[in-house]
Order: sequence, then structure tokens, then C-alpha cells
Amino acid sequence: MKNLINLRHLYFDEGMEFPAGILRGLTNLRTLSYFNVGKEMGLGIEELVGLNQLKGELIIRNLQNIRDAEEAKKAKLEDKKNVLELSFVWTRSRSNPEGLEGRPSSNVHEENVLEGLQPHTKLESLRIENFMGDKFPPWMMRNPFPLNNLKKILLSGCRKCERLPILGHLPGLGHVEISEMHNLKRLGSEFYGYNHVYEAAVATQEKETIVLFPALKTLSIERCGELIEWMEAPTTMAPATSKVVVFPCLEKLTLLDCPLLRNAPSHFPSLKDLYIWGVDSGKPIASICREVSTLTSLHIGAINGIALLSSGMSKNNKNLTSLKIRRCGEMVRIAPNVFGSCANLKSLYIEHCPKLEHLAEGLDTLRLLEKLSISYCPTLEFIPIDHDMASLRELEIQHCDRLSSIGLLDHCTSLQELRIWGCRNLTSIPISQGLASLCKLDITQCDVLSSIGILDHCTSLQELQISNCRNLTSIPISQGLASLRELNIWNCGGLTGVPCGVENCSSLQKLSLGYNDLPNRPALRKLAIWACDGLTGLPSGIENCTPLQELVISCFYSLETISFTRVFPSLRKLQVESCDEYCPSLQELIVYKCPKLSSISFSADLNPCLKELHIEDCNGLQSLPDFRNFTSLLVLEISGCAGIESLVCGFHIPVSLEELRISQCHNLESIPSLEECTSLRQLEVRDCEKLKPPSTGLRCLARLEKLDLGPFWEELDSFPDFQAPSQQLGTLLLRGWPKLKSLPEQVQHFTSLTELVIVSFNGVQALPEWLSNLASLKYLGICDCENLKYLPSLKVEYLRISGCPLLKERCTREWPKISHIPNINFSDY
Repeated sequence: MKNLINLRHLYFDEGMEFPAGILRGLTNLRTLSYFNVGKEMGLGIEELVGLNQLKGELIIRNLQNIRDAEEAKKAKLEDKKNVLELSFVWTRSRSNPEGLEGRPSSNVHEENVLEGLQPHTKLESLRIENFMGDKFPPWMMRNPFPLNNLKKILLSGCRKCERLPILGHLPGLGHVEISEMHNLKRLGSEFYGYNHVYEAAVATQEKETIVLFPALKTLSIERCGELIEWMEAPTTMAPATSKVVVFPCLEKLTLLDCPLLRNAPSHFPSLKDLYIWGVDSGKPIASICREVSTLTSLHIGAINGIALLSSGMSKNNKNLTSLKIRRCGEMVRIAPNVFGSCANLKSLYIEHCPKLEHLAEGLDTLRLLEKLSISYCPTLEFIPIDHDMASLRELEIQHCDRLSSIGLLDHCTSLQELRIWGCRNLTSIPISQGLASLCKLDITQCDVLSSIGILDHCTSLQELQISNCRNLTSIPISQGLASLRELNIWNCGGLTGVPCGVENCSSLQKLSLGYNDLPNRPALRKLAIWACDGLTGLPSGIENCTPLQELVISCFYSLETISFTRVFPSLRKLQVESCDEYCPSLQELIVYKCPKLSSISFSADLNPCLKELHIEDCNGLQSLPDFRNFTSLLVLEISGCAGIESLVCGFHIPVSLEELRISQCHNLESIPSLEECTSLRQLEVRDCEKLKPPSTGLRCLARLEKLDLGPFWEELDSFPDFQAPSQQLGTLLLRGWPKLKSLPEQVQHFTSLTELVIVSFNGVQALPEWLSNLASLKYLGICDCENLKYLPSLKVEYLRISGCPLLKERCTREWPKISHIPNINFSDY
């Protein structure tokens, strides 16, 4: 088709299949997001033959639909020299063990297909997923490996292959990822490619040094359940005058979920990050760490074969800064000299070690330690913080059920954050003189905790949260904390009131409480009050919070009325989740999820200030006040209020309103006239199934820019009169209902329309031809139109079609009408 010649970029949803012929003629195409090989009469691999201008990445999916090697060769991937990143993807779940439609068995068939897809030799990245052949094709197993420029290779889900390609000789290979190769049992000489490197060295008479994997920086071997052996590089074949160097640049090594692995190499001269997870034996860790001296990060986890963490893993690595030990179910203790060999350690994590009873002595030797996190160690009884740990900035202890003591925190003179959660046997937290740097303290679910020490000395404390500590009877703030800005106290049944010293916290700005009374706190700017079921009005003392700017009141289910009186002169935002009061400078009011709220009233003084009002999910609300005198109101949203049946009697919309949104009011039958709303720019009236739209239409809304309408009363068999001025309207969203058989005729007169979205017009089979006359239209979205079959010739820049199954089936016939569009997005959702 001649009109395809200039198309440069084409984006398909990755799950879509398209009919044959859709790509023919796109000889200038540069970008193709996905290519999904279709079934039978679908998009065949030969469609790629003329796309030799493609650049960057090409992902070819559903390769199981290619019949044989000859068909695969029709793509002529060797001609696409500018495709530097190539992915071959088969569907993960499929069956064809005995062959399909005369094809050979699935493993031979897939070997043949991959053989026919041989790319050009300058490829830089290769990804192969879910290949079910017994072996990789000859072009991958050849010695030498033909893709000499390869920088990255990923082999995933190749579950039947027993061998890897020869990779060790590739000069620029920097990243290798091997995953879910369930038949891979060993990594040996073929993986290193030693023979090829040695032969090349002999041929060039450069035999002094043989380098294997000369540029590799990251190596990941994951979920290879049968891998038993990872051998050392074969150095015994080298002549006496030669030196073999292996992995000279490797910085990151990941071994994940290879439970049978029993050994690993030890020559990693540049290794910095080591991650080993899901290996039943501790031998691979010991092998790798035996000679490594460059580690900065060590993360081990889910290793059942370790009862004692010995110093052999860390003794040579003086630059180790991060150590993580996770889910070692058999580990009972840590050897005393482990921490002594980690002088530069900055972060230490110990998590989910259920049998760990003791931490080794020597935490005090970690003079540079900045973060210590110990969690889910239920048998741990003591954390030995006994000496100077002046560098520790963050301490986190979570769900250590037997923990009864955490040493002397006063030694942690630089501690800034302390978090203690779920330590159900901890009776006290030793805070006295030494925590002048503490900025954040969070204590949660410590059931028997009875004392916290003295907080008055925490002169830098800014955030304090204490929750679900039922035995705590007092919070030691007597003199006040000058830096405290946020205080949260929840579900502490032993406390009889707010700590008396809170009144002296001169910087306190945010307060979240579960009490009916408040401290005299004149500087408070944000207040949240939670779960006071018996509260019938605002707490006593709140009238003194004159600078209050934000008020959140939640979970008060007994209130039935919200009444505003003069209380808060500075309040700007009010969020109610069942109750409230007023302020003369209130700009935003949010009433959210108040199921028993039946009415809302305002004092006259509130009217000039309020700019936004949001009322959401208040099903008990039966009426709204008259907003006619709210001269500053710009945004009004009413959503999810099923109790409201009418907005006509006694309800007026202010003339200042710029945005009106009414949605999911399922019993709403009528709304007032909008004739006076001359400032309205956005109007949304949707999902109101019983609503009968006003007969006056929208002709008076000269400034309207965005309109979102429907569905309305299902008995209507035509879209209501919504004629809007065409000078400003740029965005239109129309939502249909089953009785509608066509789009509203009024749309063709909206000459300024740039964006049109059509949703759920299930009775419509064809879109009207006049859509092509909308000269300003740039974006057209068609969603969930189940019976739509026919499109007009469109003149838009971006077309999105989703949830239109019949249109998808007719894609071949309708394609000529839309193929000239630069950006097309098809989706099933």
C-alpha cells in the first residue's frame, strides 16, 4: 500500500495477533514493539523480510507458530544489520509432544526453527525464552561462536537443553543470565571455551596469558534445579609457559535456587557483589569465598546446610560493607570472629533465621556500622550492644518474640532512627542519656512493654510513633521535646491520656491520636484523630489549635450530621471519615466513606473561602446544602452517594464552578439546570443509571473544555440533547448503554474536538463516516464496544482500540482505512 511508505514507528500490544499482509510495504519502518507470529492465516514470520531498516530492539514472540526451518529463514534476520537487540520467545505453556499437523516432535521442530532464525554477526544482545529443543542449534554451539560482538545473552526457560553455548572467548560479553534450564547438570570446559582461546593463542604465538570471559561483569545462574557441578576453568591443559585468567572483570555473581549445587569455582579476582540463595549446601559459598578478597557486598539466603556461620566467608574481604543473612533455617549461631573480620561493614541484615539463639560477640568491633536490622528471629534472646557503636544511625528490630534485652542504646551516640516492632517479650527500651541524635522512634506491637526510658534527652527527636503497646502506661515526655514535629499514638489501652509534656513540644505540627481530649497545643498544623467510636463532637481543646491547617477525622461511625461553626481560622484542608467542624479560610473539604452521614450543613462564614468540595462514598447522605452563595467554589465532586435521588429542590450550583463531577449516584434521577454555570470548564456526569438529563442541554456552557457523559437511564433509546458550544470543547468521553444503536449526531458539530473516547456502545456495529470530517481530531479511543465491526476512514494521529472482539476479527478488512495512522495501539483490555 502506497500510504504505508512513510510509517516509522508501529506499536502492537504484546498479546495481539494480526492477519497477513499488515506489514508489507513498511520498508521505512524503524521501530516495531513486538512481532507476534500468528497461527495459520495469521501474521507469518515472512512479514519481516522487507523490514531491513528496523533499529534497536526486536522481540519475536509465539515462535511455536513457525512450521519449520525454511519458513523461519524467510524472515532474513541476517539482513537486519541495525537490529542490535534480538529476542526469541516461545509461549511458556504449550503442548505438542508427538508433533502437530505432520510436524516433527516439538523438540526437533523447535531446534529447526531456531536454526533458521540465525541473526547477523554484529548482534549485541540475544535473549531466548522457553525454547524446548534438546540442544541449541549449530550456529550457537559452533566453535567459534559466530556472534563475536555479543555483549549480553539471556537464556531463560530452555528446560530441555543440557549444554550452554561456548561463551568464554567472546571479547565484549559483559552480561550473562541463565535461568530455568532444568536439564543443565554441569558447567565445564565447553562453557569456558578454553580450547578455542588456547588454539587462537597458539596460532598468534601469544601463549603467555589465556583470558576466559575477558569482559564479563555480571553473571546470573537462576532456578537451575538439576545443576550439580560448576567446575573450575581447565587450567591443566595449558602449557607451562601459559597463564590462565578467568573472570578478570566479573563484579556481580548471582546463584539463585540451584538446590543441588555442590561446588563452584574459586577464581574471581574482581568480584564485589555475591548473592547466593536457595542452595542446600554451604560448599559453593565456601569455594567462592576461599580466595576472594574483593567483596563489598555478600548476601546469602535460604541455605539449609549452614548451622554455624563461620569467619571463612568474610575473613579475606576487608572491604566488605554490606552483609545480609536471610532464611538460613538451620543456623543456630554466628562464630565469634565473623564480625571481627568485617572492620569496614556499614550495613548488617539478619532476617528469618528461626533457630538463631545468639549473635556473636563482636558487634562492638564494627566501628563503621551504620545500619543494623534483625527481624523474624523468634529464638533470639539478646542483642549484644554493649560498647561504643558511635557510627550506628539506624537500628531495626522486628518480630523477635523471645528478645528480652537489646543492650545499652546509650552507646549508639549517632543513632537517628530506631524501629522496634513485634517484640512481644521486651519489657523495656533503655533510653537515657545517649540518644541526642535520635530523629525517629517507632515502637509497635510490643505487648509487655512497660517503660521506654527517658525521652527528654532525645533533643533531636522529630517523629514519635507508639502503637499497639497495651501494657504501656506512660510516655516519658515531661520537659517537652523542642524538635518534635509529629506524634502518633494508637491503640495503647494502658494510657489514660495524652502525655502531659506534649504541651511543651513547641514545634509539634502533626498529631494523630485515639483520644477524646487534646493537649493545649497552639502550634499544631496537622491533626489526625482515629477510631474514637464514642466521639459525638470534636475533642475538647481543639478550639485552641488556631494555626491548624489540615484536619483528618476517621472511623467515627456514630455521627449522623456534620455542622460547621467558627473554630479554625487557618484550616485549609478537612478530610472527614465520619464527623466535622469549620474554619473561615477552609479551601478544601473532603468527606469520604461516612456510611451513616445523612446531612451536611455549613455556617454562612464558610461560603467565601471554600474552593474544592469532594463528597465520596457516603451512601446514607440524602441531600446536599445549597451552594449558590459559595462564590469561590471551583470544584464540586459528588461520587458514590446512592442515597441522593435528586439535586433539584433547594440545590443550586454556584456560578463560579469550573469543574463538576457527578458519578456512581445510582439512584439519582434529576440534576439542576446548568444555564447559570457559565464558568464551567469540565463536566462529568457518569454511571447514574436512573438519571434523566435536563432538557436545557449544555448550550450555555461557552467555556466547556472537557465533557464526560453516560450511561444514563437505560430506557432511553437515544442519546440526550447535549449540544455544547463547539468553540472550546477539546475532550469528549461518551459512555453508551445497550439500547443505543448509533453515536450522537451532535458530535459531528464539535469542530474544536481533539480527543474523543467512545466506551461501551454495545449496540453500535459501525462508526459513522462523519468522524473523518472532524478536522481537529487527533486522538480516538474505542473501548469495550462488543458488537462494533466497521470503521470509517479516519484522519487521526493516534488510535487506540481495546475490548472490541468483532473488530479484531475483521482487522484485515478494516486495516486499509486506518493503516496510514502513525500511532496505532490494539489491546484486549
